[in-house]
Amino acid sequence: RLLDNDDLAVVLNRQVLWAHNTRPAVEVASVLLRQAISLAHASGARDFTLVQEFQRATCELQMVNLIQLPVEELRCFFINIFNVLVLHAKITSKAPTEEIHVVPRCSFFRNTSYQVGKYFYSLDD
Repeated sequence: RLLDNDDLAVVLNRQVLWAHNTRPAVEVASVLLRQAISLAHASGARDFTLVQEFQRATCELQMVNLIQLPVEELRCFFINIFNVLVLHAKITSKAPTEEIHVVPRCSFFRNTSYQVGKYFYSLDD
């Protein structure tokens, strides 16, 4: 998908261009989900180094290959990545924190995204 408005888009996994070997897509999603859950539910202040490592790790999504994934695995992959993206936004304070009007919340879902392969996927996709 193409992002509707690049000015508002927040692509959370573009800190670096992934130049390393890429693991299988399902493995990447599973590891990222475990990391995101651990960071999001950590008590006290978040370890800045762990957050940076997690943010760099999400950049691997830029190079995952989804072409040969069976439909069931593809579905699981995107469900996990949706959850990782929500937690990533929470961890980096990009998510709305209070009950606010519908428009800002809709904008958050429409414009918060990851690059997965050569495509961009928002929480609204």
